[in-house]
Amino acid sequence: MTTNEIIKSNIPEEVQKRGRSLAKDVGVLEIAWRRSDVEEILQEIKGKSIVVLGGDVYYEDQNKIVPTMENWYYDFGNKKRMVILADIEESIKKTLGYIQKYPVPDFGTTWFVLVLELVDEGTRLGSEPVIT
Repeated sequence: MTTNEIIKSNIPEEVQKRGRSLAKDVGVLEIAWRRSDVEEILQEIKGKSIVVLGGDVYYEDQNKIVPTMENWYYDFGNKKRMVILADIEESIKKTLGYIQKYPVPDFGTTWFVLVLELVDEGTRLGSEPVIT
């Protein structure tokens, strides 16, 4: 299941509508979110079997979005080990910490792309590349 599919099936529609497609500006089939929307999304996925693998940061100025070339990821250590509930919770905590500490620009808007994966506790990581 893709991140966009996870968002559609787990996040309220009013939040989904606030996302911004990066297809036109950047050429990727991803949705970017403002800081406050990411915080709301993270609240929604708490307690669900959704892990935040990481994300990318974009900047908007004069209605054009460009990548900042900055990102974050949750390091699972041994990628082949089993996911446990603590991993899911820690990935959300690390993401929240990253976006809250990310500097607010003097002008323009910062956008964040989340990379999510739906897992069951005990799912083995490593079948897909982990974003670093």
